[in-house]
Amino acid sequence: MSSQPRVGYVVEGQTDFTVIDELISRFLGTDNYVPARIQPPYSEITNHLGDYGGGWKGVFGWASDIGSNQGGITTSAVLANTDFLVIHVDADIASKTDGPSELSSDCPPARQTCDNIRNHLTGLLGAESPKIVYCIPAQATEAWVFAALHYDETSKYDPLECRPDVADLLINKPHRLVRGGSKKQVVNYVRAAREIANGWRHACQVCPEAARFEAEFKAAMQQY
Repeated sequence: MSSQPRVGYVVEGQTDFTVIDELISRFLGTDNYVPARIQPPYSEITNHLGDYGGGWKGVFGWASDIGSNQGGITTSAVLANTDFLVIHVDADIASKTDGPSELSSDCPPARQTCDNIRNHLTGLLGAESPKIVYCIPAQATEAWVFAALHYDETSKYDPLECRPDVADLLINKPHRLVRGGSKKQVVNYVRAAREIANGWRHACQVCPEAARFEAEFKAAMQQY
């Protein structure tokens, strides 16, 4: 691994990137690394969407394009230029009316649906790599955020990983991360990112997929 680890991100959107990047800093134990937003790219011109658009469709479109090359992602410049590649989609994509419903399994537990999504992504990418770390929050990143910031309330919503409306739990909370209509406030996520990371152990206690993400990223660290 280079003296400054290079971390690439393929995520659904800006708030997901904000939370996940702060967690990666925590896992690495340093701010001395190079983050790169691969999908969607950071670009004011394209409204941070790029060629593939945002959300899970953008992630899947990017993965399919990368995987269409001979050797799949293993021969791509993306892996050549990164030490870790974090690929994120929320597990709730499996239950969306326009999503890949064949990936959905009963919840609880959330694990089978998350595994289905991981396997689907690996198929799109055309190969596996020890550099790739999947980040599949169930049902959304906001489950991790809610548990990290409001751990004392999580027992009322058990199992938190199976709630399709988890973002709505953040409406009217002091950090003002989500407004009515599940509209996420990017600036407020940036302000709250360090506090979310500081409450990460609570998220891991409530959300097994959170603990899985940390364990798998740290396992990838041991490879370099």
